[in-house]
Amino acid sequence: MLTRVEIRNYRSFVEAEAVLKPFTLVIGANGAGKTNFLRFFRDVCAGSGGTFRSVDGAHPNFGNRLMPHLNHLDRPTTLQIERGELPPVKMGQEGVLNSMVFQGRNIDLFVIDPDKVSAAEKVGTDEPIGSRGSGIAQMLDALKTGAREDLFNEIESSFREFLPEVEKLSLASAGEGRKSIQVTQRFVKTPIPGTMLSDGTRTLLALLTLIYQPSPPPLLLLEDVDHSIHPRLFEDLIGFFREKALERDVQVIASTHNPYLLDCFQEEPDSVLLVEKENGASTIRCLGDELTQLKKHGGVSQSLSKLYLSGFLSKPS
Repeated sequence: MLTRVEIRNYRSFVEAEAVLKPFTLVIGANGAGKTNFLRFFRDVCAGSGGTFRSVDGAHPNFGNRLMPHLNHLDRPTTLQIERGELPPVKMGQEGVLNSMVFQGRNIDLFVIDPDKVSAAEKVGTDEPIGSRGSGIAQMLDALKTGAREDLFNEIESSFREFLPEVEKLSLASAGEGRKSIQVTQRFVKTPIPGTMLSDGTRTLLALLTLIYQPSPPPLLLLEDVDHSIHPRLFEDLIGFFREKALERDVQVIASTHNPYLLDCFQEEPDSVLLVEKENGASTIRCLGDELTQLKKHGGVSQSLSKLYLSGFLSKPS
């Protein structure tokens, strides 16, 4: 498990560090740098930072370099990643970071698109689940018809626990070797096609499939983890992911814009990172440290969501 990271000159970060937990929640305003923080781990794996268009129309391509902050394009990105009892990994030779940090496994940033989840897909392939949620139907079919029907049953059982109206999860033929998801619900005579399910239902199914897949990634990066999911499910969802991540040896880093998701971390504020912009650079602070400071000035009696919405957790400008 990754336990600590130092980032120097990467995208919106000039200098930042953070302690990581088995499940780390990242919060902050639009444009603060939450996505860039998640991208960092993906880019370390891929060894590429992409391109951008500068004012004069040029397109600098960083190829095998991680993309630096726009104010420091001439300086390299440096990093240090600590991994429990293992020696820390420092930025040295590009191309060896993935094998050293993630054991050669592909690390993707998942931004679930419900329409991708419910789309008809060709089955019988070995394609991984895509970053937008494609491949869910293919994965479910492979589990159901292959040697891991036990995992399909786990997904279906968990799906029913979150959504009691669900009776059965299955796949429907979509012609030419293609299938799509469908759900049988109580009091509804025929299965409901995936395209008719709510966005939250499809997002939830994608999250369950990601964590239950036969070989989940060692690090699961989830942007807007609560997308379209009802707040009543938050506590159960976070508890479920904490339990299954430990059980399946998967570390989770997830971002959210929903302050009420914070209340699921009332007893574990050290697992929440606050990302903000200061003088054009992203900063990272630990919620646990912020609460410690607040307690020194009169105590903390409000919920985390109320503290966040009221601005008590924001750094004074």
